[in-house]
Amino acid sequence: MRRVLIPSAVLCLLYFLWNISTTSFSMSSGWDVDWGYLFLQLLYFPAVLLSWVTGICAIVLLIRKGNRTLPAIALALALPMMGYALYHPRYGTMKSWHASETTQSEWWDGSQILSHLLHKYVRDHRDQIKWTGNGEEIDASGFLDYLKTYPTLYYWSREGPGTRIRLTKTEVLAPWGSPLVFAVDRDGDGYLDVLGKKCSLKRGYADPWGDGNFSYSVGVGCSPTNVPESIFDPGANYIEAMDDGEFARLYEYRESQIKGR
Repeated sequence: MRRVLIPSAVLCLLYFLWNISTTSFSMSSGWDVDWGYLFLQLLYFPAVLLSWVTGICAIVLLIRKGNRTLPAIALALALPMMGYALYHPRYGTMKSWHASETTQSEWWDGSQILSHLLHKYVRDHRDQIKWTGNGEEIDASGFLDYLKTYPTLYYWSREGPGTRIRLTKTEVLAPWGSPLVFAVDRDGDGYLDVLGKKCSLKRGYADPWGDGNFSYSVGVGCSPTNVPESIFDPGANYIEAMDDGEFARLYEYRESQIKGR
């Protein structure tokens, strides 16, 4: 046992260092998987098992009488991987990729629920909308009070209700905890200007006027103030915008989500 203890612990430490140096499950368009990272993840559970077996054996040898130097060194080498598996399990497995996919899905579907509710709020309380600067961000205090009149709201994903939409006294939070900003179109140009970025109000069209049939009276949207790079690529557009057509088209579906059905 003593002969294999140090080599096993060294392998655990090497895997630990290799794992924490790899920050993302990178994929290009389609299913062009980063096979090196995939191989790393397939080794995760064997590495966890090896680290715990090594650690437990080292502890047993430390308790027994005899030379405690090798068991102490082995335990010290195995501890990083043991702790990593306990406190950061999703970062060490393919679950990290799945978690980011689920969070993306929750954001796009859940932010549509928020935009849907903001659309309703603006239609009924247009006179209460106050823009906060040169963009189209609004003072959301009135909308926040409006949201609190509803039962518990959820960010939805493909699997159904996901993270609860958290409301503080002054903010609405994204699934990952970032405060949201809400925006209402003020100039009728077909775009929503949020945090220095412009987003088309017509889903699927970079130029909202491109199909020749676009018209709207209310355009709204929301955006997180910051996003983790593990969820959205730098420079990605993560603003959720909604016009009258999208509001009407998905009205019944969004209402059913709001009611939790």
